[in-house]
Amino acid sequence: MNKDLLEKTLLYIQERFENDYSGHDYYHSIRVYKLATSICKKRKC
Repeated sequence: MNKDLLEKTLLYIQERFENDYSGHDYYHSIRVYKLATSICKKRKC
């Protein structure tokens, strides 16, 4: 995985969603990312 792209994406998400109180904030995005990564590892993507 391209670490530079991942870092830039995480920074963008943090800046974009830092004031979002709808439930789809930065922390929700991180949970989705971790879940997707976990699924990908189990399925050997």
